[in-house]
Amino acid sequence: MRHLFAILGMVTATTLLTSRPSAGQITPMQAGQATAVNLAGPEVHLGCTLVASQSVHKALVKNTLAAAIPMGTLLRLRFVPGHPPGYYAPNAPTPSPKVLEGRLSSAMSPGQSFEWVLGWADQWKGCSVWFHGGLPDLQLVEFRRTQGQATLTIRNNNPFVDAGPFVARIKAMKCSQIELARVNFNVSGVPKGQTTAVGRAVPLPAGFQYFDASVDVANAVRESDETNNDHTEVGVCIN
Repeated sequence: MRHLFAILGMVTATTLLTSRPSAGQITPMQAGQATAVNLAGPEVHLGCTLVASQSVHKALVKNTLAAAIPMGTLLRLRFVPGHPPGYYAPNAPTPSPKVLEGRLSSAMSPGQSFEWVLGWADQWKGCSVWFHGGLPDLQLVEFRRTQGQATLTIRNNNPFVDAGPFVARIKAMKCSQIELARVNFNVSGVPKGQTTAVGRAVPLPAGFQYFDASVDVANAVRESDETNNDHTEVGVCIN
């Protein structure tokens, strides 16, 4: 009889585990609901510890990151059955790992934890939780110049994904939008959620009036927002 209930539990696990509420922190999703979700970017893993009880198993999920995870983020939880082959029926293979999906019903601060109810009380031997971090977002947030020295302050707005190396460009311009000189230089990248400042000397030919600056001019970094990579001082030309 114990084996019969165990088999029934495994057969209905997907329904049980995707429909049971858990601590108000996660909104479970039925199987297949996430197929239309944009799962861009690398996997970002959180802390996951299995918590057993007599009636139900839970996964204790902890935000081990330095940044808050926004409300609505799609989380995925994978757990592995711990019973050996043949436990549920003679010659039966070991059950495959199961994956649950759910959305955060509120933002999850660094260090915060919640319990994700797995449903059927069974022996699970491990779990992992992750979400897709999306794409980096380079933003040229400040441009400063002193004589022929220009400094760009560049921020990566994504707190979960690093931005790799790219090329920045500074151009010396006339108000007639004629380019007088340019300097291209390599930037090694901007870590997730951080800001970096890079400076270069730029020649000031006769007739110079303002600078234009851009980051990732060769589109080496695939970004979530490509519209905030430029800065211009052309406003000085308006009388």
